[in-house]
Formats: sequence, structure tokens, C-alpha cells
Amino acid sequence: MFHGIYTGAASMSALQRWQEAISKNLASSGVSGFKRTEFAFEGFLSGSADPQAGGRASRPTPAQEPNSMVKTDFSPGESKHTGNRTDFAARSQGYFQLRRPDGSLVYTRNGEFHVNPGNVLVSKEGYEVQGDAGPVELDPELGPISITQDGTMSQGNNQLGRMALYDFGNGDGLESAGSGYFIPRGGVPPAVEEQSVIDQGSLEMANVSPLAEMVSMISVSRAYEASAKVISSQDELMRSAIQSLGSPS
Repeated sequence: MFHGIYTGAASMSALQRWQEAISKNLASSGVSGFKRTEFAFEGFLSGSADPQAGGRASRPTPAQEPNSMVKTDFSPGESKHTGNRTDFAARSQGYFQLRRPDGSLVYTRNGEFHVNPGNVLVSKEGYEVQGDAGPVELDPELGPISITQDGTMSQGNNQLGRMALYDFGNGDGLESAGSGYFIPRGGVPPAVEEQSVIDQGSLEMANVSPLAEMVSMISVSRAYEASAKVISSQDELMRSAIQSLGSPS
């Protein structure tokens, strides 16, 4: 009976973490370039037949939380036209490169940029957007920035260099740095995407389907209720057994 209670509790714990991943996806569904978190379980057998015991069931193992796998879905989101000249959407593979105040580099698909008081192109957190020659610095007297699909930037007749995209393949070489930013896994430097395509005046939206996440949330809720009922049933059986065995005949 204790085994059933422990199994139900372990299941509820895993489902709670899945619920947290769904909540994070839903909360970030409106964030440009956000990549959803996937959550999956790996099944295992408890008390399975033991060939060494002639096929008889082995002693049940202590209940444990199901093995779970959390990973980032790096598939691209839909592109949305904004008309803002400092919004950029990567239509090819690759990530924009930004430099944080501490000098470290991060990568993102969120191309929602702005011009700071120092006339440098930055993210909403203030991270400097990197071109092939360093930070993208603008001259306010030369008019708005323009960019061709291959990433070549200019203001009027003044060339600003190229905004490169950096390729990490299917994303296996990246790990999350929070807020939609990523860093190379193991410090391995990325390769420049040779066939980069960038759209000005557009943003890549989050690859989150709110409807699909709500369906998953309902599934988690029902599974959580079922696990709670398992614990309740086991508790009731144990109470009945104690009352029966503890009463004088």
C-alpha cells in the first residue's frame, strides 16, 4: 500500500514540473523569438518479471519519480510584419549575436532591436547587436538604417558592415541563458551562416501554440487528479486494514 502512495506522489511531482513548463510557454507566447520548452517522460517497469527467478515477479522497487526529459524546441516561429525599421526577422537558420555588459556573447532569434542614447543598436535589455565589425553604431544625421536580405547594413550611402547570423544546426549546440537568449554549449564557437536571409520590418514570433499548450494543461490536470485519487484510495485501504486488524475478534 505504501508503494502505491509513493508512486502517486512521485507522479504528482513530475506532473507539477510539466505544468511549470507549460505555464512558462504560455506566459512567453507573445515574446518574439521565444522557443518553447518540451517535456517528456521515459517509462520504466517496477517489479517486472525476473528471468533469474524462473519468470516470477521480482521484489517491487521503491517508487521513484518517472524519468523526464526537458528540452528546447528550436523550430522557427511565424514571421510577423511590424514595419519598424529596427525589427529584423531571420528567415534562414542562424541567430543574431549580442554582447552583454560583461562582455560575454549571447545569441537569439528575437530581432526586436532599438537605438540607445549612444546611437548603438541594442536589444530591449540593452545588449549591443553585433555586426561583422563589432557593435552596430548609427549616425542620427544619416537617416534610418537599411538592411538587405544578406545582412548588409547602411545609412544612406554609408556602409555599416554586415549583420551576420550564426549557425548552431538544430540547436543541440545551445543552452538557455534565460529571456530567449542562448549561449554555446561547452563554449564551442558557432559558424557564420553563409546563406543568411534577414527581413527588415518583421519579427519572428514565438513557436508556441497557445491552443496546444492549453490542451496539454488539461491533460496534466486530469493526470494530476488521477494520481491524487490513487493516493486517496490507498490511504482509505490502509485505514480500513488498520481498523480491521486492530479490532478484537
